[in-house]
Amino acid sequence: MNTPVIERMMRVNRKTEMDYLGLYKSVKFLTALNRIQNKTWMFPSNMELHIHHKTSQDLVAVQHHTIQHKIK
Repeated sequence: MNTPVIERMMRVNRKTEMDYLGLYKSVKFLTALNRIQNKTWMFPSNMELHIHHKTSQDLVAVQHHTIQHKIK
């Protein structure tokens, strides 16, 4: 059965989602993003990181460098 990425994203643990939202809202966000980009902050392989930053033009999804969305 094919599972659309959106549906998979909606199944992310709500507490985890809120934790990431809190992370985004904190002053630690840029530091965390920098660590992600420098591959020094690893997340569990089964965890999808979706930190959304609303800009004046669009909504950008910042994802961990190892995450790949595969429809199986």
